[in-house]
Amino acid sequence: ARRQADAQAVELARATEALRDRRDAIDDGFRDGLAYAVDAGGDEAATASVRALVDELRARPADELTLRELATVRVVEASERTQAARLESARAALDAAKRRDAAERAHERLRAEHEGLAHGA
Repeated sequence: ARRQADAQAVELARATEALRDRRDAIDDGFRDGLAYAVDAGGDEAATASVRALVDELRARPADELTLRELATVRVVEASERTQAARLESARAALDAAKRRDAAERAHERLRAEHEGLAHGA
């Protein structure tokens, strides 16, 4: 019974260590991905180097990636989706502002024409 308890304790310690290693790898991957996301638009050479690494990771099958690499790719993808959504939102706001400005100019033009007709009549 004692030997079995010792064997179970050793197995539990191994499993705990394996889970810690997995957690640490995922955390490291998230930090890597976040660093990429924050660095995008920074130093061009560093950004290009990191982008090349991420592109290489994306080209490999997911089941061949380490947990750290997979987490890095997922964070970068989430960051890119967020940036794309922000860009789309900014474009939509700009388009709305342009339409509002055009409507205001048209309104001013019609008002000026109306005033011109009223003074001419």
